[in-house]
Amino acid sequence: MEGASYERETLKKFSLLLTILLLWPLPAFSQAAPLFVRIGLVEHAGRVSFGCSVPARVLDSRGKEVCRVAPLECWQIEDKRGKATLFDPKKKLFTAAFPLTLKPVISSQGIPLIFLAGKWYRGEGEFRPGLLVINRLPIDEYLYGVVPSEMPASWPIESLKAQAIAARTYAIANLGLFARQGFDLRPTIDNQVYGGAQNERIPSNQAVDSTRGEVVTYNGRVIRAYYHSCAGGYTESSETVWGKAIPYLQAVPDFDQEAPRYLWQKTFSKEALSSLLGMGSVREILPLQRGYSGRISHLKVVGSTEKTMTGEQFRKATGLFSTLFNVQSDLNAFTFSGRGFGHGLGLSQWGAKALGEKGYLYPQILRHYYPTASLDRLAAPGS
Repeated sequence: MEGASYERETLKKFSLLLTILLLWPLPAFSQAAPLFVRIGLVEHAGRVSFGCSVPARVLDSRGKEVCRVAPLECWQIEDKRGKATLFDPKKKLFTAAFPLTLKPVISSQGIPLIFLAGKWYRGEGEFRPGLLVINRLPIDEYLYGVVPSEMPASWPIESLKAQAIAARTYAIANLGLFARQGFDLRPTIDNQVYGGAQNERIPSNQAVDSTRGEVVTYNGRVIRAYYHSCAGGYTESSETVWGKAIPYLQAVPDFDQEAPRYLWQKTFSKEALSSLLGMGSVREILPLQRGYSGRISHLKVVGSTEKTMTGEQFRKATGLFSTLFNVQSDLNAFTFSGRGFGHGLGLSQWGAKALGEKGYLYPQILRHYYPTASLDRLAAPGS
């Protein structure tokens, strides 16, 4: 839990971003019904700070007002035996039943922002038993916080556009992924990194706006547009990674030689590796099958017991950057020499950068990394 004094200081320091966003012109798009997404920001929190850049109201599930929040006030909320307890800056207490919604009062004075657990966001806040904190907002406003978190805004605009469309497509395809918990996606590498309003940058916002409503489809359906940092020279097919052939996730050449993780090496002591894998003293690691790019689809770990694993299972257990590696051992350690960062499926971000620098347009970039797929526009833009 972050202290209230820290939260108040963060509120003050954020005035510059507020000024920038207030000056940011609202895009002149048609008023089609927006597509919303719920992001599970914090799960099972003890106490969370919240606030708003403009006047706001906290509403219960029936739309009844619980309290009002003045601009830039730092409030606290916690779950006390299943009931919401809220504290204003003067420690005045309010109680209500979950769920609750933090709703900015709409005005013509620029873009309202909400403050949740140390960061600023567009849209609304939701509080559910737990304490679960959710950010609900239109999907393209969500992308404003995703694109610069996933790809530097200084990269070529066509690369940013390709990233925006891949991120939009991924989000739409995964709506309801965590429906049982009450939200759609997490703001981490488990899904897509989402940094909120304070991560926004003008070039990446422009990439989102200029591709509004565009998604990648296959046979008329939005695809699961996976992407990763760099492929190490070649992406991989879904059949190698998951054991299931998906036509638009094929192995294709990559152009990511400038990536920091294009080449990498990592060494583990035998004791450390045995601990990570949860088995007795590891003596040998034997690749059993490789995919088109050279990524390991299955391997055998030999020690006091034997274990056969998929390459992805091994990567996640050990924290290796990819499954595209060779391994050498001596008496005390295993050394992994590899290429690439991530699962290797779909769009390579560093490869997209290189293609953008060479003058390729975003439809060409997407067509390269998602062969057999199509670039389409949603009937009702997700804005």
